[in-house]
Amino acid sequence: MDAIGFGALNWDRLLKVPRIASGNEEYVVLEQTSVPGGSAANTIYGLAKLGFRTGFVGALGDDTEGREMLIAFDKIGVDTSRIVMRKEKPTGAAYSFIDPKGERALYIDPGANDMLTEKDMDIEFMGSSQVLHMTSFCGEEQFQLQRKLLGRLPEDQLVSVAPGAIYAERDDFEPFLERANILIMNRREVEKISGAGYEDGARKLMAKGCNLVAVTLGSEGCFIANKEGSWTVSGFPAQVVDTTGAGDAFAAGFLAGVLENRSPVICGKLGNAVAALCVAKMGARAGMPTRTELDALVSSR
Repeated sequence: MDAIGFGALNWDRLLKVPRIASGNEEYVVLEQTSVPGGSAANTIYGLAKLGFRTGFVGALGDDTEGREMLIAFDKIGVDTSRIVMRKEKPTGAAYSFIDPKGERALYIDPGANDMLTEKDMDIEFMGSSQVLHMTSFCGEEQFQLQRKLLGRLPEDQLVSVAPGAIYAERDDFEPFLERANILIMNRREVEKISGAGYEDGARKLMAKGCNLVAVTLGSEGCFIANKEGSWTVSGFPAQVVDTTGAGDAFAAGFLAGVLENRSPVICGKLGNAVAALCVAKMGARAGMPTRTELDALVSSR
């Protein structure tokens, strides 16, 4: 395996609205779409579409949405043998309200993700890839499973962590900083975890043990820092339709560069390119490029 994902599996329910409602406001839904999602799942899907050998560890409900998510993975070549199906709860769901500028508000119903247990974690399988990419769960038990896993992985395995807003809010995230080789976050997340601006914050996180920090900056591109230096990598022009999965798409491009032993700047450039293609379509996966499409965009700059 090149990369294995470990995180929540959610069925995305995307609702286009004229405006994100605040207190006591009411708006009509203009359009809605339902598609497979989940942060690590989107990244692994993107890597598979780029031609990498991938797998996933997680839990789905034994329902229509769960079976559709397995089909989507199987079609792109993801190893789904370690995804368990649960009858007790439905497949997790993410409700995303998207305004005309592509900005969104997100609500999560964890569903079957909360049923994942230690018995479902095949450590040999999870340690068999070059990169293990982890993203957040809502449930406390699953967070503790991930923390425990960090100490059981091979020392030479690359661990990539994209904490998202849920883990960025936690006070007990430090073990991830100590074991992760790669952290992938947006500006708000790194500032929340570090208590500093994203540039100084990235350096503070590296002092905890992480080797490389990638900070997404939206249309501005990304900021990359490792022990040798730091770089700001400009983004690609994009016609934004929906920002759902933009960070997941960036992670797919960035990790593609890591797997190919590219420089941090080229990894950032690949991440920016995949994200730019992703946000041009509704949902996290419809805009994920093939390798030919990615190379065409990168070579144009």
